[in-house]
Amino acid sequence: MISSMPESLASILPSFNNGSGEHYFNFFAFYYGGETPYWEIKRSGKSIKVIPSYDHILEDGLWQMLDFLGMPEERLEVLPEDMEPFDMLADYGWDYCTEKRQGLECFLKALNLNLTLVTYPGMDLLQAARLTERLQEAGIKIQYFALSEKLETIHKTL
Repeated sequence: MISSMPESLASILPSFNNGSGEHYFNFFAFYYGGETPYWEIKRSGKSIKVIPSYDHILEDGLWQMLDFLGMPEERLEVLPEDMEPFDMLADYGWDYCTEKRQGLECFLKALNLNLTLVTYPGMDLLQAARLTERLQEAGIKIQYFALSEKLETIHKTL
């Protein structure tokens, strides 16, 4: 059980260019540190919490966010409120998680998403920079911002 609100270490904010300008989706993901770091992925007032692999924090958050985006509305409606984080490797297995990470670029290209990745103090900047570079080289539109100070208001405005 998560006892208190841990600090946010990263955010993924997607948007879609529909040809007439940017259209922001009603979903996003925040990575929280603490005793058991996890991603909280929100969509239409519902959320899931997932514990990523330490070596693939950002990739795991990203593919989980995309899977959550693809969840049918009727399944989304029955999600329990304030569910506990689940361990991705334990639930899905190493092979499945590796397959999802390797297919990330193709899936993102098909969706034509624009991504904004924001990291806060305490996040592995090298991991974020490498993922950003990999996605940009694959033609994915991603912006990366490494903030040196916390912006507490970002959570309140979303």
